[in-house]
Amino acid sequence: MIENRKANPTIVIVIKICLALGIELNTIYPNENL
Repeated sequence: MIENRKANPTIVIVIKICLALGIELNTIYPNENL
């Protein structure tokens, strides 16, 4: 995963977005997303 960061920066952006959405979902629905 670390090596793919330089080759595919788009994947890093997608992962960051997914993590951000995951945090938001966990904040809104902490019991359903675990």
